[in-house]
Amino acid sequence: MQETDRAKRRTWLRRFAIGLALSLLAAPVQDFGLAFTEILVSSLVEVEQTFVAQILAPINSVGSLLSMLLLGLRIMHKRIFEIG
Repeated sequence: MQETDRAKRRTWLRRFAIGLALSLLAAPVQDFGLAFTEILVSSLVEVEQTFVAQILAPINSVGSLLSMLLLGLRIMHKRIFEIG
């Protein structure tokens, strides 16, 4: 019976410690996420005309460049390691 109570206390203490650590890390992780998001949506080329800027917005950002790069790497990987 005492072992069961001790195991429950240890489990509760571990969960409390993990929750405390996560709550202390929440603010820095959120700040990093916001900064990373600002980097991803920044324009590669500044366009003066608003209409053209709105049309080119999906492909004129760091995030789109990164996604195209990752897609190209995936395609190259599949071609190199193609089975059959």
